[in-house]
Amino acid sequence: MSLGNYIFTTEVLINALITAQSKKHHDFGAHILPSLVDTGRLFAYDFESNIIPGIKPYEEKGYWRDVGTIKAFFDAHMDLLGEEPAFELNNPHWPIYPSGQKAPASKILRADIENSMVSEGVTIYKNVRIKNSVIRTGVVIEDNVVVEDSIIMDFTVLKKGCNLKNVIVDKHNVIKEGSRIGFDPQDERFGLHIDSSGIRVIPRKGWRD
Repeated sequence: MSLGNYIFTTEVLINALITAQSKKHHDFGAHILPSLVDTGRLFAYDFESNIIPGIKPYEEKGYWRDVGTIKAFFDAHMDLLGEEPAFELNNPHWPIYPSGQKAPASKILRADIENSMVSEGVTIYKNVRIKNSVIRTGVVIEDNVVVEDSIIMDFTVLKKGCNLKNVIVDKHNVIKEGSRIGFDPQDERFGLHIDSSGIRVIPRKGWRD
């Protein structure tokens, strides 16, 4: 869903990289592979021909995404949500295993959670609202937090009263109490990045207490 696998002979790869470097080209999909179309033997795998057991009628056949942009990364996560997602993560006939992170079951004290995914080891306290979001492993969400249309990466802490909308929070952040992110067009003055799509991205340790 996120990365491509490329197989080269050593000589072809070295020559392609040398040529790309001389032209200041650094992207496999946009530069290096197209340059080989007329100079070498290039093959691609057709995802449409791949028969996946257990696929649902509503899923996108041959689902694949290049997540080379913030918007594409965000949209790929959103593709997992809903009653009829474009890509069904829970398919016992074609399982996709996590990275091996061992964590306890999630603990939820009192929350309103709608159309969202909550991973292992998450702790959610009281009066929390989560909508259209992906909450990754080990996240802690304190009281009175609202998260909408967002991706909260592993081991982040959202302190009391945070309100996040249309935000990607990188791993190991602590978002300070009462923060409102995603509502002010001048959010970048606090050190976060605003993508051209409007998605806010908080880098690792970007909003600590």
